[in-house]
Amino acid sequence: MAKTNKPRSVARRCAFQALYQWQLTGGTAHEVLTDFLSDPEGPAFDRAHFEALVDKAIADFPRWEGLMAKWVTRPPGQLDPVEKGVLLVGLVELAECPEVPYRVVLNEMVEIAKLFGSAQSHAFINSVLDKAARVLRPLETVTAPARGKGG
Repeated sequence: MAKTNKPRSVARRCAFQALYQWQLTGGTAHEVLTDFLSDPEGPAFDRAHFEALVDKAIADFPRWEGLMAKWVTRPPGQLDPVEKGVLLVGLVELAECPEVPYRVVLNEMVEIAKLFGSAQSHAFINSVLDKAARVLRPLETVTAPARGKGG
């Protein structure tokens, strides 16, 4: 996997890590953000995007869990924290950041799942977020060319 240092890509990875931590330790969005941003050795990234992803994921967590429940085969409470964290970031970005192409969201979340998840979690993440994109971004997914067809 090619490691990217693009500010938005790093922001997504950091948002995943912050939400993973939040699932394990709890706290408010402010506490999670403060804790994560207090590391002077932390990576450079798009801080505004990171903060928006984390804040929206925590502030509206029941909404995201409800959406997850539509597309996963087990209750969201039984999801591995890695998978749940990746799905949280992906769902928030699909629903709240229309300026980011849905394929970028899917690709980046799959890469995070490959990096942090179990052997097949990336396939699970891709499947769930693809279903979510068809609902949350219907016009974009309908007009996108099919993968593997042509150039």
